Amino acid sequence: MMVFQTALIQLRKYGLSIFFTAWALTFGVSVAAEQDFSEVDECQYLNAAVQTWDDSSENTLDIGKSGFIFNDVGFNVGFAESRLEQPEYHEPCTDGETGQKGRCKAEPNLIVDKPDFNIPLSNFTGTKEIAIKEGNYWEEERDLTLPRDEDREGACSGNVCKFKSVTFESTSMEAWIESGTYWIETFTVEASRKLSIKSPKDGPVYLHVKKLNLAGNVPLNFNGNPDNFIIKVYAREPGENPILSYEPLVFNNGDKVYARILSERNVEIIRSSEIHGAVVANSVKLDNSGYIYANSSCIDGNPSNPIDYSLSVTPTQSIALMCGNETPIFTINTKQDGKNASLSVNAVFNSDADNFELSVVDGIGEGSGMDFASNRDGQLKLQVTARDPSKVIPNQDYSLTFNLTNDKSTSQTVTFRMVPAKIQAFEAGEDNAITNNAIDTLSLVAGKATKVDFKVLACSANGTPVVAEHYKAQQLTWQHTLEMPSNGDKGTLTFAPQFTSGVAQSTVTLNEAGKFNLTLSDQFNCAGYQGCGDNDIWPLNGVLTLHSRPWTLAICPADDSIELNNGTASSGKGMIGAGEHFAMTVRPIIWQSGFGYSGDADNDEPININKYAEQYCAAPITKNVFSTQGDDFDVVLSSKLDSPQELRSGYKGALLEGVNGLRQKHDSGTGDKHHWRFDDLYWDNVGSLSVSAGLADDMQYLSMPINPGVRVLGRFYPKYFSVLKNVWHYPTHNGQTLPYYYMNQPIEAVDFQVAALSANDIQVSNYEYFAPQFQARFALADFTNSGRFPLLDRYVQGDGSNVWQGGVGSFAYQRTNDDLCGVEGVLCWSKQYGADKALIHDGPYNVTLRNGNVSQNTEIGIELIGSMDTEHPTYDDPIDYQLRLLPEKQPALRLGRAVLSSVGGAQRSTIAVPLTIEDWENDRFYTAANSQTPLPWDNYSHVDGKHYCRRIEWSDDVATPQTTNAQLSGEAQVVQGQSQSLIATQTQRELVRESVRFWLKLGTQAETSAECTENSNLMPWLQYDWDVTSSGEEDPSAVVTFGIYRGNDRVILRGENGILPN
Repeated sequence: MMVFQTALIQLRKYGLSIFFTAWALTFGVSVAAEQDFSEVDECQYLNAAVQTWDDSSENTLDIGKSGFIFNDVGFNVGFAESRLEQPEYHEPCTDGETGQKGRCKAEPNLIVDKPDFNIPLSNFTGTKEIAIKEGNYWEEERDLTLPRDEDREGACSGNVCKFKSVTFESTSMEAWIESGTYWIETFTVEASRKLSIKSPKDGPVYLHVKKLNLAGNVPLNFNGNPDNFIIKVYAREPGENPILSYEPLVFNNGDKVYARILSERNVEIIRSSEIHGAVVANSVKLDNSGYIYANSSCIDGNPSNPIDYSLSVTPTQSIALMCGNETPIFTINTKQDGKNASLSVNAVFNSDADNFELSVVDGIGEGSGMDFASNRDGQLKLQVTARDPSKVIPNQDYSLTFNLTNDKSTSQTVTFRMVPAKIQAFEAGEDNAITNNAIDTLSLVAGKATKVDFKVLACSANGTPVVAEHYKAQQLTWQHTLEMPSNGDKGTLTFAPQFTSGVAQSTVTLNEAGKFNLTLSDQFNCAGYQGCGDNDIWPLNGVLTLHSRPWTLAICPADDSIELNNGTASSGKGMIGAGEHFAMTVRPIIWQSGFGYSGDADNDEPININKYAEQYCAAPITKNVFSTQGDDFDVVLSSKLDSPQELRSGYKGALLEGVNGLRQKHDSGTGDKHHWRFDDLYWDNVGSLSVSAGLADDMQYLSMPINPGVRVLGRFYPKYFSVLKNVWHYPTHNGQTLPYYYMNQPIEAVDFQVAALSANDIQVSNYEYFAPQFQARFALADFTNSGRFPLLDRYVQGDGSNVWQGGVGSFAYQRTNDDLCGVEGVLCWSKQYGADKALIHDGPYNVTLRNGNVSQNTEIGIELIGSMDTEHPTYDDPIDYQLRLLPEKQPALRLGRAVLSSVGGAQRSTIAVPLTIEDWENDRFYTAANSQTPLPWDNYSHVDGKHYCRRIEWSDDVATPQTTNAQLSGEAQVVQGQSQSLIATQTQRELVRESVRFWLKLGTQAETSAECTENSNLMPWLQYDWDVTSSGEEDPSAVVTFGIYRGNDRVILRGENGILPN
């Protein structure tokens, strides 16, 4: 039943409970001029699920892709439109009235005036430090009231306490904390503690702190009333403005807090943490399944959320012998929002109330008269005794009703009878031994045979219970009825007891889940037994309550989604890209023998369904668990890293997330096949996850655990690859770097980085630990398919073991020898030739032109060429790109040529042969001399004149007209593309007039019609198709003529004596 909770505050962690007893609420601080913030009605600052103060226009609500706000009427949040951040595809807000989802809406009117946090700071004067350490409170069922007497001394005045720090260390206890006002500089709950704190029902708790440290998975005030637990967080010292650089208030790793929170610090709610109440802070961040549930009477139209109470009594029919010490016994289980909880229970006898009374059995629960309370596990065990046994009518049913004090409508009526004989169930012993452990409830795993023994008991003539050994079944019948869910399926019972000497050993099997009554009936010859009377035939009955649960929750593929593979970072088949959404179902299946599982179902160990997942997903299910009339529980998905194995220990990265969360109510099963469907699941990293489907928050089904189902999901692989940056290393000589590459010039070096990304543009961190065969290897490619830029497999040096670091791969090409363009393995941008093999003049590329315009661009980017594993070079996972083109710069490319100019001079003189490097642009070749626009000219190219070919063009030497000793020499490095350092000389003793053609050797092929030196400058990128033929390109050449004179260069001067030397 649903009722509104009024005043309960819990802080709960695995079971420790701390309760607050009532104090009259007064405050010890008086303020003359301005009201102390600790005394104001905080509702004036809390009228939405989340909002901010008016002190800064920079305050931000940052809702990530898996942050959610529930029960926020109208989707409104108290932030400026410009400061509300939410992904485009995400609908994080849910209207509490309609259940409709939508995008959150900024409502500036909900931004509230910031109160003066400075005034109350003088209250942080506590010096006492409290450490609540390991104790035996839990084991001995003791209640600890905080603050204890020793804590209060010197720290508390009335209901106001001031402490330097309060720390819960290694605590496993049940405790009450008194209501009142607490000034605590540092409040800490350490990790992995069994801690639960509850507040009183008649007064709130005000917690003023500077630091609130919850170490994760701390349910603070769990299922309590947020209106009764107010947390105020300060970020300053007295007299100071707020120090926003203080660490934020972080709720992390499953914290669940029921409170009103007013904070000067920024607030972060991440990694499956929940705030139930309302939050006002400077800035708020919600992500990684972080939730805010608007749950406060401060919010208009949104009183504290209704709480779901439940009560279950076992057995519903109790039969007790009239002799001996046997009495009807009932066990009551109480729950609050699906979890076992300590609640008050009232009982009413519906007949003969004056003759019966109730009392607590075995110390399970507490109370007397007709008012009781279950223990922290939600258990209460009561026995019925008759004040005057003589007034009890044998075989007559009496009824008794239990109801919750908090919710009178939550009740259950049971019956009991006192009989002279009955059929009693007993716990089966090992090796078929007969035990004396009577039971009224048998826990079953649906589909699994469970042993149980039965005895026929009667009252002997002397009034003691005995086994009726002479009993022989006459008309023994049995039937099972479904009690819960009332609208469910009773399933099929397999049961066939055979009595011998009053004892039957049997097994019970049910293929459904729920609460059932197994009733056995027969006739009993009572001759010789007490109370037999005139009629020797008695009715004989026995009732056994059956609690049947699903065996495990199998994780299965959704019909319209992907297959659930179990590939890992080192083996198997890939499943889906990181960050991509997928769906799967969870099915409550019955016991399956075999299929690789040899354990005992009577425990709660996880069931790994990997190897036989197909068989498990085809197994019959228990439909009753989906019923709205059934026991309340939530199903939750959790995960941990499976691979890469190197990261399992201490992994703190992202895990499985869901746009709609990872938790569902038991009655949210969908479809004819009855399953829980989880849509829009994703993981923003790579590798494999071990995913578990189980009951949330230690919940149980009919006081029994359900074995979690575990399945490895993977391989998650990078969804996208994207180039991060790249660098072209241009050639350098004598400290001079060429600012571009010439076409046909080998690339000296280029390196680039590639990021492995999820579908949400998040760089994955696990990729470096993948096996090499599942790591991608990239090269550079020309996407225009011009054929001018080769796709090489030379971008990884050595064994490639250090290529991937985290989610970034570093790839590099390095020229390692003198091989030239056109040789396999050499990277260059080739010149372009037509069908007739004539050179096509094009370019430049990726440069600024002389007229200031930008040239045409190449389209060079990354291309997958395989895996990093040389023995398994094929990359098997799908691949997609976010950014393929190089993001920094494409290579600067120019078509160039070397030009020698023909010159002449005197015989046997030294003649400089001009060298010019020209480049093509705007349909012509340019040099520094004919360009009016300064450019980064070629100061790199360098040649040695001793590498040349020569041929006599003309000579006046009649004797040897085809012979010459003319030479070319000189080392030339161009400056702004020009040099005068090449020298032509004659070495003949006789004066000869001649014209000699010199070719500067740049290529590997010598001029066939000339004499050539042995070596070459090996700079074929500066060759050119000088003869405009299909024979290829030629070295630059020039004619040098010896024997050209100017004016009177050859006139012999006859001067006066003494003018010229002798």
